[in-house]
Amino acid sequence: CMEVAETVSYNTTWEKNEQLFRYNWTSDLPLECLAHSVRIRCRVYDQYYLGSKEWSSWSLLKTIPGSRTSAVFPVDTVVSPGSNMTFCCIAEEGHTIKSMSYGYQDYPLIHLGRLSSAIKVYNVNVSDQSGTNIVCDLESDTQGSVLFVGYPPDVPQRLSCETRSFDVIICTWKIGRQTGLYSERGTNYSLYEKFSRKYIPCGVPPPLSERFHCNFNIIPNVDHYNFTLSASNPP
Repeated sequence: CMEVAETVSYNTTWEKNEQLFRYNWTSDLPLECLAHSVRIRCRVYDQYYLGSKEWSSWSLLKTIPGSRTSAVFPVDTVVSPGSNMTFCCIAEEGHTIKSMSYGYQDYPLIHLGRLSSAIKVYNVNVSDQSGTNIVCDLESDTQGSVLFVGYPPDVPQRLSCETRSFDVIICTWKIGRQTGLYSERGTNYSLYEKFSRKYIPCGVPPPLSERFHCNFNIIPNVDHYNFTLSASNPP
C-alpha cells in the first residue's frame, strides 16, 4: 500500500520553443531512509485554449529505493542554524532500533518501516567544531552520523591589495562573523582578476581567524588589476 505523503500543484507558462518541463522536489526525509515514489499529471489552464482542459492520466510511478545498509542518514551534513532536521536509522535484517539521540538528548522514534525509524530535531543551534553527533542504538550495534551547523559566510570587509616586491600582489581582508564551520567545512575564499580572467583559490582560513589573505602573481607589463573576492561554504 502506497501512502501519499504530499500533493503539490505547480503552474508554469509554456513557451513555443520548450519541449520538456522540469520540476524539482525535495523530500523532508532523506531519500535513503525508505523508498520514495513520484508521479505527475497535467492539464491546460488557459481561457483561450480550445482543446480539452481535463486532467491527464497519471504518469507511471518513478521509484527511488531506500538504502539497505545499516546506517544513519543524512551523512555528515552542513546546515544553517534554525534548520529543522529529520534523521533516520536503518537496521539490518533481524535487528531492532532501540533508540536515537541528537547530541546528548534522546528523541521519540518515528516508525518508518520494518527496518527504519526516524527522529525530528527542530531549530538546530550552531555546533561545536567537531559537529553534533546523531547516534542510533541497535540491539547489537551502534550507527551514527554528524551534523555541522554554521552560518553562511559574512561579507568580507576591508579588502585591500598591495605589492612590495613587484612579484606578488597580496590581498587581505577581514573575515567578519565566524561561521562556526572549520577545516574542510570552513569557508572557501577565491580571487578572480577581471582583465586576465584568472581564478585563484585561496583556501580556508585557520579556525577563529579574524583576517585572511591571498596571493596573486603579477603579470608582466600589466599595471591595472580588478579583483573580485568570493566566499562560499560547502554544500
